Amino acid sequence: PAEEYRNGLGEVVKHALLMTAQSFESLEANATAVAARDLAILAEIAKANVTFKATVVEDDERESGRRAILNLGHTTAHALELAAGYGSLGHGYAVALGLLVSLAISESLLGLDPSVRDRTRTLLQRLGLPTSIPLPSMGILIEAMGRDKKVTADSQGFVGLKAIGAPVWGIDVPRAALVAALE
Repeated sequence: PAEEYRNGLGEVVKHALLMTAQSFESLEANATAVAARDLAILAEIAKANVTFKATVVEDDERESGRRAILNLGHTTAHALELAAGYGSLGHGYAVALGLLVSLAISESLLGLDPSVRDRTRTLLQRLGLPTSIPLPSMGILIEAMGRDKKVTADSQGFVGLKAIGAPVWGIDVPRAALVAALE
């Protein structure tokens, strides 16, 4: 169904941000074809995404390091899903929103170029994904983020980007930066 297709695209955008600037630019250039389900373009994208994810997982089978990058946008996504009530907000939609939060945090803490978030927002819109929703209580969101599976005693486990294709994981995010990014 169209909604589930769009949900899957949230993960595609995430992978493009993690892979390379060229991957992201290619997705931007082909957004209309992707939204229209052009099979030739989708075959290329699916192959690139599966290859990327398989390589990351193979290199870190026990989730002790780099594999954490696959959680880009997910700390916020899981909190939004929990706060909205599971099933109310599709996972890919939540990931799309979480990507924008991660990119805002990346700007403030890692020096990410703000144009990346602007470009990502535009791409998400072109693919039919949400870029904003009414937020539940900030307290509920922050608490849910603190209970996410990636949180350890040493780190919030947040994933951000220094640049497209240059992820950083295990980031501790000050509450003020998190609130600002969520808003």
